[in-house]
Amino acid sequence: MPVRASCHVEEDGFEDVFRLQVGELDPIETDEGVVKRLANLGYATTPDLAAGLSSFQHANGLAVTGTLDDATRAKLVRSRQD
Repeated sequence: MPVRASCHVEEDGFEDVFRLQVGELDPIETDEGVVKRLANLGYATTPDLAAGLSSFQHANGLAVTGTLDDATRAKLVRSRQD
């Protein structure tokens, strides 16, 4: 179950509020898990998941196939840990 929180940051008399949602992602073995990880990293996955995968692969020095291969899956998992 996701946890929702707010972070208030005040500097020079200005306050920013950042709304956070921390929770579990679907497993990396599922399409939904891949889509959410790519989206969290800023890659568009709609309407075409292959385009998002290709962009991610290119940016990370992987072979650009537009498919979820083992190298891409591993890099997605590591990207979330960095």
